[in-house]
This record gives sequence, structure tokens and C-alpha cells, in this order.
Amino acid sequence: MKSAKGNLLAISLVVLSMLGLAGCGGDSAAGPTATTRSLATATSAATSTPKGDAWQTFTSTEGRFSAAFPGEPTESNQIANSEIGELNNYFFKHANGSTQYVVSYVDYPADAISGSDPKLMVAEGFSKTFESSPDTNKVVSKSEITVDGHPGMEAEIEYTSGNYVWYKQLLVDNRMYQVLATALTSSKNDLDDEARKFHESFELLSQPTAIPANTKIPAPTEITISATPTEVKKIYEFLSTSDYESSFGGGDNVVGVIRYNGSQTIASPEIVVTLRDTAKTIVATEKAFTVPSIVRPGGLIPFKVSFFNQTQEWATYTTEIQANPIDSFSKGFYYDEFEFIESKIVAGGSSSTGPKIIGTVKNIGTKGASSVQIIGALFDAKDEVVDVSSGFSKISEVAPGDTSTFEIDFSNDEAAVRYELVVTSFSLR
Repeated sequence: MKSAKGNLLAISLVVLSMLGLAGCGGDSAAGPTATTRSLATATSAATSTPKGDAWQTFTSTEGRFSAAFPGEPTESNQIANSEIGELNNYFFKHANGSTQYVVSYVDYPADAISGSDPKLMVAEGFSKTFESSPDTNKVVSKSEITVDGHPGMEAEIEYTSGNYVWYKQLLVDNRMYQVLATALTSSKNDLDDEARKFHESFELLSQPTAIPANTKIPAPTEITISATPTEVKKIYEFLSTSDYESSFGGGDNVVGVIRYNGSQTIASPEIVVTLRDTAKTIVATEKAFTVPSIVRPGGLIPFKVSFFNQTQEWATYTTEIQANPIDSFSKGFYYDEFEFIESKIVAGGSSSTGPKIIGTVKNIGTKGASSVQIIGALFDAKDEVVDVSSGFSKISEVAPGDTSTFEIDFSNDEAAVRYELVVTSFSLR
């Protein structure tokens, strides 16, 4: 296993790239390749620190840290492909215009860290990232720090692009944390105290202490349960995925259904499936062409990815999803106020190897709709997804209160016992 020393640079570049500060130097010209995914939410609570107005203390149990943000942070992650393997970078970010507050962390393989000098790793990683490209950025100040015996670095960096960064880095065993506040250089004096207090609010959470195997634990005399714990759900919950080979055309298909558990309506989720062989080498990658254009909290995301003329053998696949909250433009562009009046599964015709779903959809909203797309997901007796497909309303434009029939053809001929339907369209303004 290669040392992780050089990869402190790569991971710093991933974080800075996410903030629009890429090109900050270093001797790794190509840098890491990254894939963004969404994460499960953690917990946040209102607090008076570092200011007395709307700051929230955010706690990540998995990340083992807490920090105060000026609003609820959004969460994401990126997979960086480095010389020591895939490194999963987790981000917690709150943005207000050009001002951004970020906490990130990444775990290195333990054997890649073993034998290295942590203090030297931090110093060399910082130097390669920030002190090797004077044309793009200047280190205004820096100082070595130690937190609970763990080495780190604090610094302020000014970019020729007009950005200013308050930076903190901490290496805790094989986990590297980065804490950043960024703003326009012109706003530096106004935000200096706030950025420093953001850094000061960052705290490490203690890890559970392991109990020796021979330790005797006395039985409790009384157990009091104050409340039923609430289950923490992932924002994107994969209900089922499967794959099948088309009986015509020679293509492989990956289908699935995801439940969206977030709190904001999202638009046009992007789903990518990657095929790999037994050696975990990438064989092919494709983007889903069947996905809903708008998804509300609690909604379903059926998807289908097809690999046409796929001749190379593959063994496994991974599925990734990314989406953003719907913006004001898209909110007026897409439309999903429909209900299904009737629907049923019927046998497919001569042009289809699988069954059909036919039915009637009604516009129950106040706007007209065009390109009304109905996406269907079939499930077998084990509640595993069998196939996903879509069709359009027979009437091209459906006025408020009007109905239209629809028909969806499926390719997979495995037995289906139930189905789910999702409908989206474009709004007629």
C-alpha cells in the first residue's frame, strides 16, 4: 500500500475545487477524479454561538464533529480516485452568496497512514497545496496547531481571483478534517471575526471507548426508556435495483426505484450506473434516461439505464444519484399535479416482450400541462423491481380538470404482481 502523504494534496484540491477555488497549485496536474453523491442528514440545533442570530450547532455522529453554521448546512460527498484507492470525501456546507462555510473529512486506509509522521504529512500537504503557486494565491498567515494531541494547520489565504479563505486542517489518526470559511477579499474585514469564530466552534466528538473482552459489566438495576428513538433515513433510499438482458437488441439494463426522503423538492435527478468486471475495473458507464423531472419529499424515483451493444463481461454495478433543490425557473417550468383515475397491467402486444400498463390520468391542478410522462415500475412477488419504463398521455396537452389515457410498454417478461406510477410534465404558462 502506498503512503497517503502525497494524497493530502489531492484531497485538499477536491475540497477547494468544490468551492470554485481549483487551480491553487500543487504538483499533481491531473488531480483526483471525483463522483458526487448525496448523504444522510445529521442533526442540528439552534444556538447562540458564534453569533446570537440564527447560527446552528450541527453535529455529525458519523463524522465525529460538531460546528456552528449560520444556517442548516447541505451535505454531499465525492469519491476521489487516488493512487491509494478510492477516497470518500464528505462535505457539510452552508453558502450565503459569495460567503461559504465548509467542514469536510476523509478517511485514509489505515495501512497508508501507518509509519508516516502525521505532523510532517500535514506540513507537506499544506505546502504543496497553497505555497507552490504564487501566481494564483498567497499565504497571508499560517501556524501549526495541536488539538487533543492531533497535528494541524491554521492559515489565511488570499487568491488573485478575489477570494479570501480562512483555513483549518486537522489530521486525527487516519481521518483528515478541513474547516474553511471563504468570502470575497473585499468583504474580508467585515467577516473576519465571524470566520474565526466558525473555526473556533469546530469540535471533535469523542469516540466510544472499547471495552476489554474480560471486563465484567454489572447488570443494570433499572432501565428507563424516555422515548422511542427516531430512525434516521438516508435522503436517497434505494428500495430495489435489478438488472436484465433485453431479449432483443442485445442490451443490458439496470433498473431501480429510489425513495426521496429529503425536505425540499428536487428537479431532474441525475443517476449514473457504472459496470465493473471481477477485477473491479470499469467496463462501461451510462446515465439514466428514464427519471422524473420533479420529485417532492417522500416521492419515488424510478429509473432505467440501458447499455446497448455491451459485449464486454461485467460482474457488478454501482448506482450514483445527484440532484439539487428545484429553483424558481424550474418550479414554473415543470408540473406534477395529477392523479390516476384508473390503471391496470395487461398482456403485451406483438411489438412488446413484456406486459403493458394502461390507464387514465387527470390534471387536478390549475395549470395546463404538456408532454405528460408517466413512469412505471413493475415489482415481482418478492417486491423486487422487475422493469422500469415510461409512456406519454395520448392527449398532448391536458387542461386543468381534463383526463387522458396512457400506455406504457415494458421489455422484461418476468412475472410482475404490482406496480408504482409517477407522473411529471411541462407547465403550459
